Amino acid sequence: MKCIGSNIQINCKDETKIFDFPAPDGMRCEDNYQVCFEEEEKQGCRVGRINLSISRKDTWDMTGLAVDAPIKMVLEMDEIPENMTCMYMFNPWWTRPAFVTEMNNIPDKTQILFGKYKDHYSCFLPMVGKIFKTTVCCGENKNRMHLKMEAGIGGLRKADEVVYLLADADTVEEAVEKVFHYLNHVLGIRLREERSFPKMLQYLGWCSWDAFYKEINEEKIRAKAEELIEKKIPVRWMLFDDGWMEDKDDMLCRLEPDGEKFPTGFDTLITDIKKRSSVSWFGVWHAFGGYWAGVDPESELAEAEKEHLYATANGRLVPSPTKGAGFYRDWYEVLKKQQIDFVKVDGQSAVPIYFQQDQPTASAARGMNRELEKGAELLDKNIVNCMGMAMENILARPETGVSRNSDDFFPNREGGFAEHLLQNAYNSLYHNEMYYCDWDMFWTMHPDAEKHSLLRAISGGPVYFSDRIGETSLEVVEKLCLQDGKLLMMKRSAKPAEDSIFVDPLYEGILKLQNVGVWSGDKTGGVIAAFNLTPEKQETVISVKDIPELEKGKKYWLYDYFANSAEVIGERDEKRIILNSEEYAYYILLPKDDSLTCLGLIDKYAGFLAIRGHKRIGERTMSVQIAETGSFAWLSDTAISRVIVNGKDETDKVQKKGFAYQVELEDAPEKMEIEFISPIL
Repeated sequence: MKCIGSNIQINCKDETKIFDFPAPDGMRCEDNYQVCFEEEEKQGCRVGRINLSISRKDTWDMTGLAVDAPIKMVLEMDEIPENMTCMYMFNPWWTRPAFVTEMNNIPDKTQILFGKYKDHYSCFLPMVGKIFKTTVCCGENKNRMHLKMEAGIGGLRKADEVVYLLADADTVEEAVEKVFHYLNHVLGIRLREERSFPKMLQYLGWCSWDAFYKEINEEKIRAKAEELIEKKIPVRWMLFDDGWMEDKDDMLCRLEPDGEKFPTGFDTLITDIKKRSSVSWFGVWHAFGGYWAGVDPESELAEAEKEHLYATANGRLVPSPTKGAGFYRDWYEVLKKQQIDFVKVDGQSAVPIYFQQDQPTASAARGMNRELEKGAELLDKNIVNCMGMAMENILARPETGVSRNSDDFFPNREGGFAEHLLQNAYNSLYHNEMYYCDWDMFWTMHPDAEKHSLLRAISGGPVYFSDRIGETSLEVVEKLCLQDGKLLMMKRSAKPAEDSIFVDPLYEGILKLQNVGVWSGDKTGGVIAAFNLTPEKQETVISVKDIPELEKGKKYWLYDYFANSAEVIGERDEKRIILNSEEYAYYILLPKDDSLTCLGLIDKYAGFLAIRGHKRIGERTMSVQIAETGSFAWLSDTAISRVIVNGKDETDKVQKKGFAYQVELEDAPEKMEIEFISPIL
């Protein structure tokens, strides 16, 4: 797909000009306006660029671009997609998908768009430039793409920007990769594998938000920690969310914890919990501007930090986009002395609210993110970025690697699970290219707890819960991690299978989420979780092709986790499944390289990731190393003569169901080693 013509509307304070392209030499001039627009191919993408200059008519000429929609573009493309999935900002913080077939139904504030054609796919990314941010918006013509460019301030006379990136490919995933590799290679924006992932987030965590909301205090934290100790829940980090700090009218007053809620600060509390529990790390929440509305200008804090704060045109006092690192650094020095290891920084997409008609949104976002990460060097840049899915934030963070992937988990909202799943699944199609996607917390005692836990297990990101005091289920937690709290993490963020990308799963079909994991050092296995979110019975097919990373031309075991049954499928085979409304299923696909394939710890959703290694010993024996004790399972179409666990013959304890075999491993002080002896291996 490429642009073959465009109509550009320039909106100024007192007049509007319209320019049509293509034009000789790519340029149009009229009065004091000079506009250039061109699309070129570079690094596997088609790149749309605009250069606009509005010269002064006279000394006192006040003509300049308007604040709202200063530049509008209508693009004529040589091909129109049959189907489109539009990731649009449904509020200032998050994106969700809209599924459309005509361009005049594209939602406003769409910030990335996937297209399906007869023989290929596309990814269209409206860009955030030096000053201007472009989004796709709704227009009158169903065969034209409408764009809007805004800076957040008015009066500008120049624009020299990349407007969009467009890539075609055989699959959606390949098209998305082309776009983000352009960002990486040409603009130097880091991809996911080049970003840092905090060590503590490799383990199970707990957050205070849905437990206490803003009514957090020391007594409640101690009570929750005591429960985790008594139930032997292997939580390794705790996060004190909103409510721990002192504020006035939603503005931050001081850097220390609220003295009434935490009379002795955090230090004694954290020391006591560390002594008695498995918790090793602690974090706190704060807003990008300090607190939701920034810093209280009448506080002593404002005076002490005035060098690092910026007073905006609309009356807010926030960390400066050029000197704000000092504010964050001073804050983190206070917190680090009280044993705080990391921060969750919320409200990041408030940048256009903070700097409206003051500074360009794009440059302000780059500045604030840069200053935040510089200030967070004291905490090894251990940041969970949150409420920041506006593209000016996604593309602005220099190094940090964790970003929330959806709106909040709302435990009491009707239809909350379906919406939560929808956002996380489709946001991952692009968010995963740059970040470890955080699918938010959940309750382990909830009507949808099992479904939420399955999502977290395959999400490929942090896993943490927010249960109230007395309400944590060990049974749910145990499926997500090892006994020391170490997560069994998939390789990337879970994404919809390609045949799910352009279908609205709230009304039609079954949403298939797929992911991959590496086990035994170099083996790749896949998982598929299927959800019927519609009011009616639906059907679909499961196949090896659903997971792009699985090796072609091989046979795989397809294991139905909840039914404890297995079958062998090839590359071209499909398994038809039917799910009633609100039903779900979970499948594990592992390569059938030998007559025996280990499922690992079957009491975990991703238990195959607990396999640390395997090797053959002679012609008849295979040795497998497993991370810990538990219910160990394997798949085989050949009988096993003997099963030896840590030197002890356990053959008589093996249970068989079809091709699935299972044995309960006894506790051992060291890692488990299992030997399978068979007539044929």
